[in-house]
Amino acid sequence: MTPTSDGLPQPRRAVAALAIWMAMAITVLDTAIVNVGLPAIVRELAVNPGDGLWIVQGYQLAIAASLLPFSALGEALGYRRIYRAGLALFTLASLGCALSTSWAVLVAARVLQGLGASAIMSVNGALVRHTFPTARLGQALGINALVISTSALAAPALGGAILTVAKWPWLFGINLAFGASAFALGARALPDARGAAVAPDITAALGTVVAVLSLFGGMTTGLEQRDWGLTLGSLAIFLGTLLWLWRRSSQQSAPLLPVDLMREAVLARAYLSSVANFVAQGTVLVALPFHLHQALGYTPLATGLLVGTIPLGLGAAAPWAGRHADRHPASSLGQTGLRLAACGLAGFALF
Repeated sequence: MTPTSDGLPQPRRAVAALAIWMAMAITVLDTAIVNVGLPAIVRELAVNPGDGLWIVQGYQLAIAASLLPFSALGEALGYRRIYRAGLALFTLASLGCALSTSWAVLVAARVLQGLGASAIMSVNGALVRHTFPTARLGQALGINALVISTSALAAPALGGAILTVAKWPWLFGINLAFGASAFALGARALPDARGAAVAPDITAALGTVVAVLSLFGGMTTGLEQRDWGLTLGSLAIFLGTLLWLWRRSSQQSAPLLPVDLMREAVLARAYLSSVANFVAQGTVLVALPFHLHQALGYTPLATGLLVGTIPLGLGAAAPWAGRHADRHPASSLGQTGLRLAACGLAGFALF
């Protein structure tokens, strides 16, 4: 099957959309739901909170390190193929997480989970673009954001509810049914589309992995252990690798690192602001459950409900913003949203 020139016909479009958004929902769910359960996991596995954070960081590092390589593979091999491979890996790794009996095994399973989630996320936008007609693309992207925010909103409360009646492995066990269902739905309904027929730059892909791991892995470990040699060495590796990637990508017509787009001032500012906002909110989502549960004495359910208010505004605004973007320039919406996000993060600093 091949996609039409302007989206998929119905009812295939509805089935494809359900598969896309179900897969995105469980990848987002698994990030936020573990944040709430982290104190319980750390306690049961008898590890200190610093080591316990790698249960979250391993997942996030795997996503960050492999997102660009998977995007390039999706362009070359087809978005549906990468989506299905990622969803299969994510679902199987979820089973591994649920069966883990030690910190090391759980972290390893979380890394595999992150690789699967990265493959899903890397082709999410492309699949949405080829599933919906151009006239409804803004609305579809708004629904996409709504699915993500709703999943993030529901995850803390769901995690708290699960921990109230069951052990922490069930935080991962719930992925099995949703993952299998999304895989079955997407088997034939997803658009069979791909990008330019350009072989992925394997060398550059390995460079992005080195850059991300040195920045977010080596530096994080160095700062936690107050090992300034490791911290500065990791920073040097990151900067050197980034410079090499920039020069290599500047000489290519279809680079893995889109430096041609980042030369545009508007796009560069948009990328930087998005990354900064994502990092700030991610930091809050990791640290806040520990503060609420351990310092303030809230129950897991209450902690989940409080953390779940963070994406509430996003969920309320996303459909409206998507419809508005189809009719008007999106720059004013983006600026307003960034100002509101900055105010919210400032409020957390005073909490």
